[in-house]
Amino acid sequence: MSEFRFSPRANRAHEIGWRPWDNAAFKEAKDQGKPVLLAISGVWCHWCHVMDETSYSDPGIIATVNSRFVPVRVDTDMRPDVNERYNLGGWPTTAVLDGEGNLIAGGTYVPPKTMLPWLRKVASSYKGPGQRISTGDGDLAVDDVPGPSQVSQVYDRVISVTRASYDREHHGFGREPKFPMVFALELCLDDWLAHGSEESREILVNTLRAMASGGMYDHVEGGFFRYSTTRDWSIPHFEKMLDDNSALLGLLARTCRALGGADMEKWARDVLRYLEANFYTPGTGWAGTQDADEEYYSRGLQERTSMNAPYIDRIIYVNWNAQMAKALLEASWALDDQHMGSLALDTLDVLLKDAYLATGGMAHYLDGSPELWGRLQDAAWMGWALCKAYQATGREAYLDASKNLATFVLERLRAPGGGFYDTAPDPEAPGALAIPHWSLDDNAIAGRWLKEIGQVTEETHYSEAAFSVVGPGIKLYERLGPHAAAFALLCTDLVRPWTVIDLTPGASRELLNAALSAPGEQRVTRPDRPGLGTGGKAMAYVCLGQRCLEPTADPQTLSRQLLSE
Repeated sequence: MSEFRFSPRANRAHEIGWRPWDNAAFKEAKDQGKPVLLAISGVWCHWCHVMDETSYSDPGIIATVNSRFVPVRVDTDMRPDVNERYNLGGWPTTAVLDGEGNLIAGGTYVPPKTMLPWLRKVASSYKGPGQRISTGDGDLAVDDVPGPSQVSQVYDRVISVTRASYDREHHGFGREPKFPMVFALELCLDDWLAHGSEESREILVNTLRAMASGGMYDHVEGGFFRYSTTRDWSIPHFEKMLDDNSALLGLLARTCRALGGADMEKWARDVLRYLEANFYTPGTGWAGTQDADEEYYSRGLQERTSMNAPYIDRIIYVNWNAQMAKALLEASWALDDQHMGSLALDTLDVLLKDAYLATGGMAHYLDGSPELWGRLQDAAWMGWALCKAYQATGREAYLDASKNLATFVLERLRAPGGGFYDTAPDPEAPGALAIPHWSLDDNAIAGRWLKEIGQVTEETHYSEAAFSVVGPGIKLYERLGPHAAAFALLCTDLVRPWTVIDLTPGASRELLNAALSAPGEQRVTRPDRPGLGTGGKAMAYVCLGQRCLEPTADPQTLSRQLLSE
């Protein structure tokens, strides 16, 4: 693991005796009768840097923390398991825990004048460990298995609340701050393709254009910033993230394929141009984040060349790299770009070589060595990307690895009430990590992957496992509004009929591209399928649910079949 990472500007935060998150730190807290000061930060995070430069550089705070607390520092990207359980509303999170890991007090950024008396008060009143904490989720036990009509209602309700939260003046959802909310936009694209909703189409197109034409987009180097501080997308928060940009790359490309628009294709290619120039190292993968720097990003291209670019975190985060590979595959099909497809496969090959065990799932990140094994989000994104890679190439190794990851998830992470925990329960883990955590978004991704691999393999237990997510999810989704869009997309994957395209061995690249590039979800392509009655001629066989069409060897005919489904 890397040493602790602090603000790139002058600070004294390193003078605090930070410990990593582990059992030893909590044993020390219990043995010495001290509370734990937990700092959750991000290397890309502006206010985390400010906290390092102000509060954690204050001599009185440094002395108080070192003498009266056991200070623990966690990087949110490296340890999402800690962040999921203890984040108090943003970054930095400043939390005080007892020696058992129970949350006592805390918040986000705390300025020096407030923090020093607060720390002294907390330390003076600390009486030792109290009751164990609870995440409030428990096992999310399901009393009744939801039926198809109940599952379908999820989609209808989430698309309705998504439309209701649309900002018709400035586009996007809600007021400031505004985030891209890619799953909500993906839901609008699905609604247009499946139901012809003009309202959803307008929300999608207008929001993408508002983001890309405003301050959310870097018009000099390309790429999107993390979010807008203003309702009209004019003033961004300037960090750039691999997960945001990869998600937008895929969405822009699929929107371009479905709706047309040279601007959508241009923005998609500009996002990749930025990422490939700044984040990508061949044979290694994609960096995670680039710091915010308002002064740098306010300059034009010539002025920027004379300045030091904001710091880029070169650690390879597996879930984000797998998400990038999936986006690249989808963009390569939508934009007919073989280079994007090659980048995707190279990325997956690196992750399979360096961060994958056939029986142990995925590591969460690579920093010289693989670290933090066995998390759901890494296995789900990687498994889904591998399933897509198999459909693009017919390489059995990709399908086998996706199935191995599915076996790991089903055997090691399954929650008794349905769906999956974020990591295998460990009663010996410190603090709230001993309590299983159930994430709706991570389960939605896992469910969509499992449903897709079930369609590819025709093995029903994958689809059954995907459906197990719905019961617990129905207990959570309504209070999330448009933030439940990923779950709504899972629900529609589960109840809509799927299109299956079988290609016989020897099918042309043009026929494969026609199969892969048609817009819409609920579709799988199975290359190199032997045993179909073609008389040796390379053909495509299309089945729309239970209805199968005449086989064809003509790519244009196949495209027409898929567009008319």
